[in-house]
Amino acid sequence: MTGIKSNLIEDKGLTMEIEVKTDNFRKVVSCASRATSNKAIQPILNNLLLSCVNDSLIVSATDLDLAIECKLKANVSI
Repeated sequence: MTGIKSNLIEDKGLTMEIEVKTDNFRKVVSCASRATSNKAIQPILNNLLLSCVNDSLIVSATDLDLAIECKLKANVSI
């Protein structure tokens, strides 16, 4: 799989390597970011949550009224 390759480091010192197709990643980020607010009272609502389940990357966002979760195939290794 070609495209974006990234290392996400958690607080426990674990490294997760994720590889996804660039075009697919752009699409899901664009989709999920529709739920973020530029004028959010809570700054955390301006962010996207990236999580992995099996061989999928899940990109989610919320403004507390609307929540969007987009899923794409990814090569995930720990």
